[in-house]
Amino acid sequence: LTTRVLDEAGNSLTEDGVLLFPVISLSDTGKILEQARRRFRSVEKVVAKSWRLPPEMEAHLDVLTKIRSEGRVHFEQKFGMVVCWTAIYLCRDPEVR
Repeated sequence: LTTRVLDEAGNSLTEDGVLLFPVISLSDTGKILEQARRRFRSVEKVVAKSWRLPPEMEAHLDVLTKIRSEGRVHFEQKFGMVVCWTAIYLCRDPEVR
């Protein structure tokens, strides 16, 4: 969904318009940011915050660890917790299609 928004946003922004969008580490961040950089000349992380994986998700840690090894999600294990993050990115100056 995020890559679709990135694809279509440039067609809707005003001349000085910007796009702000969140990315969580449990998504395919590489794919999302690659798409953002293809569609916009300027992609900037404006803020990031770490958070603990909810206990309900810890039951799926084996699956998360497998897809982390494939580079599709990101998280750290420290202090007995699984730590993820959310970042907000700002895109400017869409590429002309």
